[in-house]
Amino acid sequence: MEALYHLNPLTTTPAAIRNDSIYHSLYWAQQPSIYGPTWIFITGILQRFTLALGMTNILFMQFFLRLWGLAMHLGSLSLVLYLSRQICLSINDKISLSPEQQKKLQRAALAFAWNPFLLLEACINAHNDTTILFLILLALSFLSPNITQKMPQSYLLTAALLAIAACLKITVLVLFPGFLLFLWLRPQAQMQEKRANWIHRVTEILTSTGICVIIIVLLYMPFWQNGELLHILLVTPGASRDINSVYESFVRIYAYAKGIYISPDNIDTGSWIETVSHQISTVLLVVLYAVFCLRSLFSPRSVNTLPALIRWLTLAWLLYCFVGSPWFWPWYITTFLGLAAVIEPVHTEESVDSFSIGPFQGKPFNLTIFSRVISVSMLSIYFFAIIAPDSTVIPFLPHVRWMYLRGLLIWVPPFLALYITLYLLPHFFRKVEDTTDKGRREYSECLSEIHSTRS
Repeated sequence: MEALYHLNPLTTTPAAIRNDSIYHSLYWAQQPSIYGPTWIFITGILQRFTLALGMTNILFMQFFLRLWGLAMHLGSLSLVLYLSRQICLSINDKISLSPEQQKKLQRAALAFAWNPFLLLEACINAHNDTTILFLILLALSFLSPNITQKMPQSYLLTAALLAIAACLKITVLVLFPGFLLFLWLRPQAQMQEKRANWIHRVTEILTSTGICVIIIVLLYMPFWQNGELLHILLVTPGASRDINSVYESFVRIYAYAKGIYISPDNIDTGSWIETVSHQISTVLLVVLYAVFCLRSLFSPRSVNTLPALIRWLTLAWLLYCFVGSPWFWPWYITTFLGLAAVIEPVHTEESVDSFSIGPFQGKPFNLTIFSRVISVSMLSIYFFAIIAPDSTVIPFLPHVRWMYLRGLLIWVPPFLALYITLYLLPHFFRKVEDTTDKGRREYSECLSEIHSTRS
Protein backbone atom coordinates (compact mmCIF):
# COMPACT_ATOMS: atom_id res chain seq x y z
CA MET A 1 0.00 0.00 0.00
CA GLU A 2 2.81 2.40 0.87
CA ALA A 3 5.09 1.46 -2.03
CA LEU A 4 2.48 1.33 -4.81
CA TYR A 5 -0.30 3.69 -3.70
CA HIS A 6 1.65 6.00 -1.36
CA LEU A 7 -1.00 5.59 1.34
CA ASN A 8 -0.45 5.36 5.08
CA PRO A 9 -0.96 1.63 5.85
CA LEU A 10 -1.32 2.35 9.57
CA THR A 11 -4.40 4.53 9.08
CA THR A 12 -5.81 3.40 5.72
CA THR A 13 -7.87 0.23 5.29
CA PRO A 14 -7.50 -2.01 2.22
CA ALA A 15 -10.96 -0.80 1.19
CA ALA A 16 -9.16 2.22 -0.27
CA ILE A 17 -7.58 -0.01 -2.94
CA ARG A 18 -10.63 -2.05 -3.98
CA ASN A 19 -9.44 -2.11 -7.59
CA ASP A 20 -6.24 -3.94 -6.67
CA SER A 21 -6.17 -7.56 -7.86
CA ILE A 22 -5.37 -8.93 -4.39
CA TYR A 23 -8.13 -7.05 -2.56
CA HIS A 24 -10.63 -9.92 -2.77
CA SER A 25 -8.05 -12.30 -1.27
CA LEU A 26 -7.55 -10.20 1.87
CA TYR A 27 -8.99 -11.45 5.14
CA TRP A 28 -8.71 -8.17 7.08
CA ALA A 29 -10.22 -5.95 4.41
CA GLN A 30 -11.67 -3.44 6.90
CA GLN A 31 -8.63 -3.10 9.17
CA PRO A 32 -5.50 -0.96 8.77
CA SER A 33 -2.15 -2.60 9.36
CA ILE A 34 -1.51 -3.46 12.99
CA TYR A 35 2.23 -3.73 12.39
CA GLY A 36 4.47 -0.78 13.06
CA PRO A 37 6.81 1.31 10.91
CA THR A 38 9.70 -1.17 11.10
CA TRP A 39 7.69 -3.75 9.17
CA ILE A 40 6.37 -1.09 6.79
CA PHE A 41 9.94 -0.08 5.95
CA ILE A 42 11.07 -3.69 5.44
CA THR A 43 8.15 -4.65 3.21
CA GLY A 44 8.41 -1.34 1.35
CA ILE A 45 12.04 -2.05 0.50
CA LEU A 46 11.19 -5.58 -0.65
CA GLN A 47 8.29 -4.28 -2.74
CA ARG A 48 10.44 -1.65 -4.45
CA PHE A 49 13.13 -4.25 -5.05
CA THR A 50 10.71 -6.59 -6.82
CA LEU A 51 9.35 -3.70 -8.91
CA ALA A 52 12.88 -2.64 -9.86
CA LEU A 53 13.45 -6.16 -11.18
CA GLY A 54 10.27 -5.92 -13.25
CA MET A 55 8.47 -8.49 -11.10
CA THR A 56 4.92 -7.18 -10.82
CA ASN A 57 3.19 -10.44 -9.92
CA ILE A 58 2.25 -10.82 -6.24
CA LEU A 59 3.87 -14.26 -6.20
CA PHE A 60 7.31 -12.67 -6.47
CA MET A 61 6.63 -10.54 -3.40
CA GLN A 62 5.51 -13.64 -1.53
CA PHE A 63 8.71 -15.39 -2.57
CA PHE A 64 10.90 -12.56 -1.28
CA LEU A 65 8.94 -12.38 1.98
CA ARG A 66 9.55 -16.10 2.52
CA LEU A 67 13.19 -15.66 1.59
CA TRP A 68 13.38 -12.84 4.14
CA GLY A 69 11.79 -15.13 6.74
CA LEU A 70 14.37 -17.83 6.02
CA ALA A 71 17.19 -15.28 6.32
CA MET A 72 15.83 -14.12 9.69
CA HIS A 73 15.53 -17.72 10.89
CA LEU A 74 19.13 -18.46 9.91
CA GLY A 75 20.24 -15.20 11.49
CA SER A 76 18.43 -16.14 14.70
CA LEU A 77 20.12 -19.55 14.60
CA SER A 78 23.57 -17.96 14.43
CA LEU A 79 22.68 -15.66 17.34
CA VAL A 80 21.35 -18.59 19.38
CA LEU A 81 24.68 -20.36 18.88
CA TYR A 82 26.67 -17.22 19.68
CA LEU A 83 24.74 -16.34 22.85
CA SER A 84 24.70 -19.93 24.14
CA ARG A 85 28.43 -20.24 23.62
CA GLN A 86 29.18 -16.92 25.32
CA ILE A 87 26.98 -17.81 28.28
CA CYS A 88 28.62 -21.22 28.71
CA LEU A 89 32.09 -19.68 28.55
CA SER A 90 31.27 -16.92 31.03
CA ILE A 91 29.65 -19.30 33.54
CA ASN A 92 32.51 -21.81 33.44
CA ASP A 93 35.17 -19.08 33.16
CA LYS A 94 36.90 -20.89 30.29
CA ILE A 95 38.16 -19.97 26.84
CA SER A 96 36.78 -23.11 25.18
CA LEU A 97 33.91 -25.52 25.69
CA SER A 98 34.23 -29.14 26.71
CA PRO A 99 33.08 -31.81 24.22
CA GLU A 100 30.00 -32.48 26.36
CA GLN A 101 29.05 -28.80 26.39
CA GLN A 102 29.56 -28.57 22.65
CA LYS A 103 27.20 -31.51 22.13
CA LYS A 104 24.54 -29.89 24.32
CA LEU A 105 24.89 -26.63 22.42
CA GLN A 106 24.69 -28.39 19.05
CA ARG A 107 21.61 -30.38 20.08
CA ALA A 108 19.81 -27.23 21.21
CA ALA A 109 20.78 -25.39 18.02
CA LEU A 110 19.66 -28.26 15.79
CA ALA A 111 16.35 -28.51 17.65
CA PHE A 112 15.80 -24.80 17.02
CA ALA A 113 16.99 -24.85 13.40
CA TRP A 114 14.82 -27.79 12.35
CA ASN A 115 11.80 -27.02 14.50
CA PRO A 116 8.98 -27.64 11.98
CA PHE A 117 6.76 -25.02 13.58
CA LEU A 118 9.43 -22.31 13.30
CA LEU A 119 10.22 -23.30 9.72
CA LEU A 120 6.52 -23.14 8.84
CA GLU A 121 6.12 -19.66 10.29
CA ALA A 122 9.37 -18.34 8.81
CA CYS A 123 9.43 -19.87 5.33
CA ILE A 124 5.77 -20.57 4.51
CA ASN A 125 3.62 -18.13 6.46
CA ALA A 126 6.46 -15.55 6.50
CA HIS A 127 5.24 -14.00 9.74
CA ASN A 128 7.19 -11.05 11.06
CA ASP A 129 7.61 -12.63 14.50
CA THR A 130 10.70 -14.31 13.02
CA THR A 131 12.12 -10.84 12.39
CA ILE A 132 11.16 -9.78 15.92
CA LEU A 133 13.06 -12.74 17.35
CA PHE A 134 16.14 -11.84 15.31
CA LEU A 135 16.08 -8.23 16.56
CA ILE A 136 15.65 -9.33 20.19
CA LEU A 137 18.51 -11.83 19.99
CA LEU A 138 20.69 -9.24 18.26
CA ALA A 139 19.89 -6.79 21.06
CA LEU A 140 20.86 -9.35 23.70
CA SER A 141 24.11 -10.14 21.91
CA PHE A 142 25.37 -6.65 22.80
CA LEU A 143 25.09 -7.61 26.48
CA SER A 144 27.44 -10.60 26.12
CA PRO A 145 30.61 -10.34 28.24
CA ASN A 146 33.08 -10.18 25.35
CA ILE A 147 31.26 -7.15 23.89
CA THR A 148 30.57 -5.30 27.15
CA GLN A 149 34.25 -5.54 28.07
CA LYS A 150 35.21 -3.77 24.83
CA MET A 151 32.16 -1.47 24.66
CA PRO A 152 30.87 -0.55 28.13
CA GLN A 153 28.07 1.49 26.54
CA SER A 154 26.84 -1.39 24.36
CA TYR A 155 23.64 -1.55 26.41
CA LEU A 156 22.53 1.55 24.46
CA LEU A 157 22.52 -0.54 21.27
CA THR A 158 20.38 -3.09 23.10
CA ALA A 159 17.87 -0.37 24.00
CA ALA A 160 17.85 0.89 20.40
CA LEU A 161 17.25 -2.56 18.91
CA LEU A 162 14.47 -3.33 21.38
CA ALA A 163 12.82 -0.05 20.34
CA ILE A 164 13.11 -1.00 16.66
CA ALA A 165 11.56 -4.39 17.45
CA ALA A 166 8.76 -2.64 19.36
CA CYS A 167 8.10 -0.55 16.26
CA LEU A 168 7.40 -3.78 14.45
CA LYS A 169 5.00 -5.07 17.10
CA ILE A 170 4.35 -2.89 20.12
CA THR A 171 3.89 -5.86 22.47
CA VAL A 172 7.68 -6.30 22.51
CA LEU A 173 7.69 -3.55 25.16
CA VAL A 174 6.64 -6.27 27.61
CA LEU A 175 10.32 -7.26 27.64
CA PHE A 176 11.76 -3.79 28.24
CA PRO A 177 11.27 -3.71 32.05
CA GLY A 178 13.37 -6.87 32.30
CA PHE A 179 16.20 -5.07 30.51
CA LEU A 180 15.90 -2.13 32.93
CA LEU A 181 15.96 -4.51 35.91
CA PHE A 182 19.10 -6.06 34.47
CA LEU A 183 20.78 -2.64 34.28
CA TRP A 184 19.77 -1.85 37.85
CA LEU A 185 20.76 -5.17 39.44
CA ARG A 186 23.73 -6.39 37.40
CA PRO A 187 27.12 -6.48 39.16
CA GLN A 188 29.06 -3.27 38.64
CA ALA A 189 32.70 -2.39 39.09
CA GLN A 190 33.21 -1.27 42.69
CA MET A 191 33.08 2.49 42.99
CA GLN A 192 34.50 4.52 45.82
CA GLU A 193 31.08 5.76 46.92
CA LYS A 194 27.72 4.02 46.96
CA ARG A 195 26.14 7.27 45.82
CA ALA A 196 28.27 7.29 42.65
CA ASN A 197 27.26 3.69 41.95
CA TRP A 198 23.58 4.55 42.41
CA ILE A 199 23.84 7.58 40.11
CA HIS A 200 25.58 5.46 37.48
CA ARG A 201 22.76 2.91 37.48
CA VAL A 202 20.05 5.56 37.30
CA THR A 203 21.88 7.24 34.42
CA GLU A 204 22.00 3.96 32.48
CA ILE A 205 18.28 3.36 33.00
CA LEU A 206 17.24 6.90 32.06
CA THR A 207 19.51 6.95 29.01
CA SER A 208 18.22 3.59 27.76
CA THR A 209 14.61 4.61 28.32
CA GLY A 210 15.19 7.93 26.56
CA ILE A 211 16.75 6.25 23.53
CA CYS A 212 13.86 3.79 23.34
CA VAL A 213 11.24 6.56 23.50
CA ILE A 214 13.04 8.76 20.96
CA ILE A 215 13.41 5.95 18.41
CA ILE A 216 9.75 4.93 18.75
CA VAL A 217 8.58 8.54 18.34
CA LEU A 218 10.84 9.15 15.33
CA LEU A 219 9.76 5.96 13.56
CA TYR A 220 6.06 6.54 14.14
CA MET A 221 6.17 10.25 13.33
CA PRO A 222 5.81 9.88 9.51
CA PHE A 223 2.66 7.80 10.08
CA TRP A 224 1.09 9.93 12.84
CA GLN A 225 -1.36 11.75 10.54
CA ASN A 226 -2.65 14.21 13.17
CA GLY A 227 -3.36 11.49 15.71
CA GLU A 228 -5.34 9.32 13.29
CA LEU A 229 -2.83 6.56 14.02
CA LEU A 230 -4.34 6.04 17.49
CA HIS A 231 -7.65 5.07 15.91
CA ILE A 232 -6.26 1.60 15.27
CA LEU A 233 -6.44 0.93 19.02
CA LEU A 234 -10.23 1.17 18.77
CA VAL A 235 -10.80 -0.84 15.60
CA THR A 236 -8.27 -3.66 15.91
CA PRO A 237 -9.96 -7.00 16.71
CA GLY A 238 -7.07 -7.77 19.05
CA ALA A 239 -8.58 -5.30 21.52
CA SER A 240 -11.96 -6.99 21.86
CA ARG A 241 -12.00 -10.48 20.33
CA ASP A 242 -10.90 -13.83 21.76
CA ILE A 243 -9.24 -16.42 19.56
CA ASN A 244 -6.90 -19.40 20.06
CA SER A 245 -6.75 -18.81 23.82
CA VAL A 246 -8.17 -20.36 26.96
CA TYR A 247 -10.28 -17.21 27.24
CA GLU A 248 -12.02 -18.12 23.98
CA SER A 249 -12.84 -21.61 25.24
CA PHE A 250 -14.18 -20.41 28.58
CA VAL A 251 -16.13 -17.51 27.05
CA ARG A 252 -17.82 -19.74 24.47
CA ILE A 253 -18.71 -22.44 26.99
CA TYR A 254 -19.98 -19.85 29.49
CA ALA A 255 -22.02 -18.13 26.78
CA TYR A 256 -23.63 -21.44 25.83
CA ALA A 257 -24.42 -22.27 29.46
CA LYS A 258 -26.03 -18.85 30.01
CA GLY A 259 -27.80 -18.73 26.65
CA ILE A 260 -25.74 -15.77 25.40
CA TYR A 261 -25.43 -15.62 21.63
CA ILE A 262 -22.06 -14.65 20.14
CA SER A 263 -21.91 -14.25 16.39
CA PRO A 264 -19.24 -16.57 14.95
CA ASP A 265 -18.98 -14.52 11.77
CA ASN A 266 -18.09 -11.11 13.23
CA ILE A 267 -14.33 -10.91 12.69
CA ASP A 268 -13.81 -7.21 13.42
CA THR A 269 -15.31 -6.56 16.87
CA GLY A 270 -15.94 -8.80 19.85
CA SER A 271 -19.05 -9.23 21.97
CA TRP A 272 -19.48 -7.64 25.38
CA ILE A 273 -18.50 -10.87 27.12
CA GLU A 274 -15.28 -11.03 25.10
CA THR A 275 -14.56 -7.44 26.11
CA VAL A 276 -14.97 -8.47 29.74
CA SER A 277 -12.51 -11.32 29.21
CA HIS A 278 -9.99 -8.80 27.85
CA GLN A 279 -10.42 -6.67 30.95
CA ILE A 280 -9.90 -9.72 33.16
CA SER A 281 -6.77 -10.72 31.22
CA THR A 282 -5.38 -7.19 31.52
CA VAL A 283 -5.86 -7.14 35.29
CA LEU A 284 -4.32 -10.60 35.66
CA LEU A 285 -1.35 -9.69 33.48
CA VAL A 286 -0.67 -6.44 35.35
CA VAL A 287 -0.85 -8.13 38.75
CA LEU A 288 1.26 -11.16 37.81
CA TYR A 289 3.76 -9.05 35.89
CA ALA A 290 4.14 -6.69 38.86
CA VAL A 291 4.73 -9.65 41.17
CA PHE A 292 7.26 -11.02 38.67
CA CYS A 293 9.17 -7.71 38.64
CA LEU A 294 9.03 -7.24 42.43
CA ARG A 295 10.28 -10.78 42.93
CA SER A 296 13.27 -9.93 40.75
CA LEU A 297 14.02 -6.81 42.80
CA PHE A 298 14.16 -8.86 46.00
CA SER A 299 15.99 -11.73 44.29
CA PRO A 300 18.65 -10.12 42.03
CA ARG A 301 20.00 -13.50 40.92
CA SER A 302 16.85 -13.96 38.84
CA VAL A 303 17.81 -11.18 36.40
CA ASN A 304 21.27 -9.72 37.11
CA THR A 305 23.28 -11.86 34.66
CA LEU A 306 22.85 -12.47 30.95
CA PRO A 307 21.53 -16.06 31.28
CA ALA A 308 19.23 -14.94 34.09
CA LEU A 309 17.99 -12.02 31.97
CA ILE A 310 17.25 -14.29 29.00
CA ARG A 311 15.44 -16.71 31.31
CA TRP A 312 13.45 -13.75 32.72
CA LEU A 313 12.51 -12.54 29.23
CA THR A 314 11.51 -16.07 28.22
CA LEU A 315 9.10 -16.45 31.12
CA ALA A 316 7.81 -12.88 30.78
CA TRP A 317 6.88 -13.49 27.15
CA LEU A 318 5.24 -16.78 28.06
CA LEU A 319 3.25 -14.95 30.74
CA TYR A 320 2.09 -12.41 28.17
CA CYS A 321 1.09 -15.09 25.64
CA PHE A 322 -0.79 -17.26 28.12
CA VAL A 323 -2.35 -14.71 30.48
CA GLY A 324 -2.33 -11.38 28.67
CA SER A 325 -3.30 -12.31 25.13
CA PRO A 326 -6.94 -13.44 24.68
CA TRP A 327 -6.32 -12.63 21.01
CA PHE A 328 -3.58 -15.17 20.33
CA TRP A 329 -2.03 -16.70 17.23
CA PRO A 330 0.50 -19.56 17.20
CA TRP A 331 3.34 -17.49 15.74
CA TYR A 332 3.38 -15.28 18.86
CA ILE A 333 5.27 -18.09 20.61
CA THR A 334 8.24 -17.76 18.20
CA THR A 335 9.98 -15.33 20.56
CA PHE A 336 9.60 -17.73 23.48
CA LEU A 337 11.09 -20.64 21.51
CA GLY A 338 14.08 -18.60 20.38
CA LEU A 339 14.90 -17.31 23.87
CA ALA A 340 14.41 -20.77 25.38
CA ALA A 341 16.83 -22.24 22.81
CA VAL A 342 19.58 -19.89 24.00
CA ILE A 343 19.58 -21.08 27.60
CA GLU A 344 18.62 -24.70 26.95
CA PRO A 345 22.22 -26.02 26.93
CA VAL A 346 23.14 -24.03 30.05
CA HIS A 347 22.34 -26.46 32.87
CA THR A 348 23.06 -24.35 35.92
CA GLU A 349 21.01 -22.81 38.66
CA GLU A 350 21.05 -19.57 36.73
CA SER A 351 19.40 -21.11 33.69
CA VAL A 352 16.20 -22.31 35.33
CA ASP A 353 13.42 -20.81 37.36
CA SER A 354 11.48 -22.45 40.16
CA PHE A 355 7.80 -22.66 40.92
CA SER A 356 6.77 -21.19 44.25
CA ILE A 357 3.17 -22.41 44.56
CA GLY A 358 1.10 -25.54 44.28
CA PRO A 359 2.36 -29.08 43.68
CA PHE A 360 5.35 -27.68 41.78
CA GLN A 361 6.81 -26.12 44.96
CA GLY A 362 10.56 -25.73 44.43
CA LYS A 363 10.48 -27.56 41.11
CA PRO A 364 12.56 -26.20 38.19
CA PHE A 365 10.70 -24.86 35.16
CA ASN A 366 11.93 -27.28 32.49
CA LEU A 367 12.11 -25.09 29.39
CA THR A 368 13.32 -27.95 27.21
CA ILE A 369 10.25 -30.12 27.77
CA PHE A 370 7.88 -27.16 27.65
CA SER A 371 9.29 -25.74 24.40
CA ARG A 372 9.21 -29.15 22.67
CA VAL A 373 5.60 -29.84 23.60
CA ILE A 374 4.35 -26.33 22.89
CA SER A 375 5.96 -26.47 19.43
CA VAL A 376 3.90 -29.56 18.66
CA SER A 377 0.72 -28.09 20.12
CA MET A 378 1.14 -24.86 18.13
CA LEU A 379 1.72 -26.86 14.97
CA SER A 380 -1.30 -29.04 15.70
CA ILE A 381 -3.63 -26.04 15.54
CA TYR A 382 -3.28 -26.08 11.74
CA PHE A 383 -4.23 -29.76 11.59
CA PHE A 384 -7.08 -29.10 14.00
CA ALA A 385 -8.47 -26.55 11.53
CA ILE A 386 -8.49 -29.26 8.85
CA ILE A 387 -10.00 -31.99 11.03
CA ALA A 388 -12.57 -29.70 12.67
CA PRO A 389 -13.56 -26.91 10.24
CA ASP A 390 -15.01 -23.65 11.53
CA SER A 391 -18.61 -24.74 10.98
CA THR A 392 -18.36 -28.10 12.78
CA VAL A 393 -20.31 -28.13 16.06
CA ILE A 394 -19.84 -30.38 19.07
CA PRO A 395 -22.56 -33.07 19.27
CA PHE A 396 -25.31 -32.24 21.79
CA LEU A 397 -23.87 -28.70 22.20
CA PRO A 398 -25.43 -26.48 19.52
CA HIS A 399 -23.69 -23.15 18.91
CA VAL A 400 -20.46 -24.56 20.41
CA ARG A 401 -18.00 -25.35 17.65
CA TRP A 402 -15.00 -27.63 17.90
CA MET A 403 -12.74 -24.73 16.98
CA TYR A 404 -13.66 -23.01 20.25
CA LEU A 405 -11.60 -25.66 22.07
CA ARG A 406 -8.40 -24.85 20.16
CA GLY A 407 -7.14 -22.66 23.00
CA LEU A 408 -7.21 -25.67 25.31
CA LEU A 409 -5.56 -27.78 22.61
CA ILE A 410 -2.70 -25.27 22.49
CA TRP A 411 -2.08 -24.67 26.18
CA VAL A 412 -3.12 -27.79 28.09
CA PRO A 413 -0.49 -30.23 26.62
CA PRO A 414 2.67 -28.25 27.54
CA PHE A 415 1.53 -27.53 31.10
CA LEU A 416 0.31 -31.11 31.46
CA ALA A 417 3.73 -32.33 30.30
CA LEU A 418 5.36 -30.17 32.98
CA TYR A 419 3.01 -31.55 35.62
CA ILE A 420 3.75 -35.14 34.59
CA THR A 421 7.53 -34.75 34.43
CA LEU A 422 7.94 -32.58 37.53
CA TYR A 423 5.39 -34.14 39.85
CA LEU A 424 3.72 -37.36 38.72
CA LEU A 425 6.76 -39.21 37.38
CA PRO A 426 9.05 -38.43 40.35
CA HIS A 427 6.20 -39.35 42.70
CA PHE A 428 5.65 -42.62 40.80
CA PHE A 429 9.36 -43.52 40.83
CA ARG A 430 9.58 -42.73 44.55
CA LYS A 431 6.67 -45.07 45.20
CA VAL A 432 8.29 -47.79 43.09
CA GLU A 433 11.57 -47.31 44.94
CA ASP A 434 9.85 -47.39 48.33
CA THR A 435 7.92 -50.52 47.35
CA THR A 436 11.13 -52.17 46.15
CA ASP A 437 12.96 -51.28 49.36
CA LYS A 438 10.04 -52.57 51.42
CA GLY A 439 10.03 -55.82 49.45
CA ARG A 440 13.76 -56.25 49.98
CA ARG A 441 13.39 -55.69 53.72
CA GLU A 442 10.53 -58.18 53.95
CA TYR A 443 12.54 -60.70 51.92
CA SER A 444 15.53 -60.25 54.22
CA GLU A 445 13.33 -60.64 57.31
CA CYS A 446 11.79 -63.78 55.82
CA LEU A 447 15.23 -65.28 55.18
CA SER A 448 16.28 -64.42 58.71
CA GLU A 449 13.22 -66.17 60.12
CA ILE A 450 13.91 -69.27 57.99
CA HIS A 451 17.53 -69.42 59.18
CA SER A 452 16.50 -68.96 62.81
CA THR A 453 13.86 -71.72 62.48
CA ARG A 454 16.36 -74.16 61.01
CA SER A 455 18.88 -73.42 63.69
